[in-house]
Amino acid sequence: MMWGRQENLIQPALLLLLCEKSAHGYELHERLTGFGFDFSIDPTTVYRYLRRFEEQGFATSHWETQDAGPARRLYEITPEGRGCLQAWVSILRKRRDLLNFLLARADDIFDVGR
Repeated sequence: MMWGRQENLIQPALLLLLCEKSAHGYELHERLTGFGFDFSIDPTTVYRYLRRFEEQGFATSHWETQDAGPARRLYEITPEGRGCLQAWVSILRKRRDLLNFLLARADDIFDVGR
């Protein structure tokens, strides 16, 4: 059976998290695991997306040093990143509408809810 690839939703999920608040890669990975994806997300995947976001101008980062522990990179969304998320939201809404249409038709066929 063919299913849509949930991996494709990592990008908008990370952009959404960055819009909510600036964060370190580790924190983003931890928050992302709470989204309920059907697969485990490797931390290296998160960092790969974050590097790509910086290259594309969707995010910036700077080193944050603390009194104790190693320096960590703090990632922040840019206006371009917010625009990319807005484009994703538009696409996802269209997909949601199509899924709702298909599910309603399937419910009629299988007498769901009756």
